[in-house]
Amino acid sequence: MTISFTEKINDSLFELNYDNDPSEAIEYLNNPENFRSFSAGLTELMIRCSYTSNPESIKEKKAYLSAALSNIGASITSPTIKSWFIEGTHPRFNERSRENMFLICFALNASLEDVNWFFSHVYYDRGFNYHDLDEAIYYYCFLHKLPYS
Repeated sequence: MTISFTEKINDSLFELNYDNDPSEAIEYLNNPENFRSFSAGLTELMIRCSYTSNPESIKEKKAYLSAALSNIGASITSPTIKSWFIEGTHPRFNERSRENMFLICFALNASLEDVNWFFSHVYYDRGFNYHDLDEAIYYYCFLHKLPYS
C-alpha cells in the first residue's frame, strides 16, 4: 500500500508534542524536507492529468507543459515554465502567479478535484476565490469540464 505525501505529513503532524514546548513544532516547520516542492507537486499534477513521458526530465516536462499552455492560448514565457521545474523555486503569491496556476490546470485538463488538490497541496493557497468573477467562472468551467476558451 502506498501512502501519499499528504497522508505522511498529516500523520507526522499529529505525532508532534505541542504541550507547553513549541520547539518540536518549530523544528518540523523549519525543515524543508517536510514539505513538497513546487516542482514535485507540479510533476505529480501532470502525471495525474495523463503525462506519460520521463518525470525526471525538466526538458520533457517543460516542452509538454509549454505545448499544453500554447494550445489554450496562454502566453507564459519559457523561462517561467522552466523555473517551475527547478527544485527550490516556487511561484510568487500574487495575482499573476495565481492566474498562471489556473492556466496550468486548464492546459492539463485537470479535474475540479485535481485543481483543488493542486492549489492546497502544491501552490499552498485556497482553490477558488468565489468573490472574484474570473475565479467563479473558472470554478464553473472546471465543474462542468469546459475548456479555458
